[in-house]
Amino acid sequence: MEYLLSPYADSSPPFAYWENGFEEEELDRLQEMAKNVKQSAAIGDAKSAVIDKQKRRASVEFIGCNEETNWIYEKLAKIVGEIN
Repeated sequence: MEYLLSPYADSSPPFAYWENGFEEEELDRLQEMAKNVKQSAAIGDAKSAVIDKQKRRASVEFIGCNEETNWIYEKLAKIVGEIN
């Protein structure tokens, strides 16, 4: 089913940003987490992913929600709630 917006509906920008969402100390903590990333970024989907350093040299890490990282999720949830 296709939903069309009225031509009179307000258009929203395709992005949003929030200034000063994190304190300087929190950004330092996030930087320290980033320094410990050990997983190389892969190319392809989950079934055919390969690591090719000639095409992609990035490192990736997913930050799961646990006791150590819960503060990140709480902060982001608050920001997203305010923006929405």
